[in-house]
Amino acid sequence: MSKIILISNRLPITSKRKDEGFHYIQSVGGLATGLSSFHQQKDTVWIGFPGIPKKKKKKAEKEKITSELKNDYKCLPVFLTKEELD
Repeated sequence: MSKIILISNRLPITSKRKDEGFHYIQSVGGLATGLSSFHQQKDTVWIGFPGIPKKKKKKAEKEKITSELKNDYKCLPVFLTKEELD
């Protein structure tokens, strides 16, 4: 059985920092909206930027976001620094 890999500049889920941890919300936009149903129903993984810039000394934060996105949303984040985003 094969897995479909979706790759875009942003994930269909946007990560936000909150006082108590992280909050994940559905991304809005044509690609995320158009493929979200397909992504949820099929054996897929979506690769892209999670919405939170990478911080150099926050390895545990990166691991937590990666784990939650992978397990709960079938997504693999690509972390970018603020400079890379600019």
